[in-house]
Amino acid sequence: MKNVINLSDVPKKIWKPPAPGDPEPIATLLDGQDLLTKDSDGAIEGSERLTMLVQNYRPGGFHNTHSHHDAEQVFFVYEGKGQFLLGEEWFDISKGDLVYVPRNVTHAARNTSDDILTLIFISVPLAKSGSR
Repeated sequence: MKNVINLSDVPKKIWKPPAPGDPEPIATLLDGQDLLTKDSDGAIEGSERLTMLVQNYRPGGFHNTHSHHDAEQVFFVYEGKGQFLLGEEWFDISKGDLVYVPRNVTHAARNTSDDILTLIFISVPLAKSGSR
């Protein structure tokens, strides 16, 4: 396991639009990156539950409204600006902001700018097994 990694060294998984007839994805992103290699449970290798991802939202990109009954999450705005939904309220977010999402709270993100919005996403499920 590599415990220290530079963001520029993280492989990108390029987002591709769905093929005709395929369902729309939950998010419209530029790409997604695994911040650290994950084990078969989806957690960072060597961790019991921790998941970290980088989400790069293209201008107009978004993540659909949803909630998690089994996880707490934190989003760090690494670059750019946009908006983040918590419950019923949208908040403006920009570089350096942290957004804490308690479990069972509806949330979403969207890029409202003409530049890339990069969020570092940290999720900690409250139980080792179950959906994230």
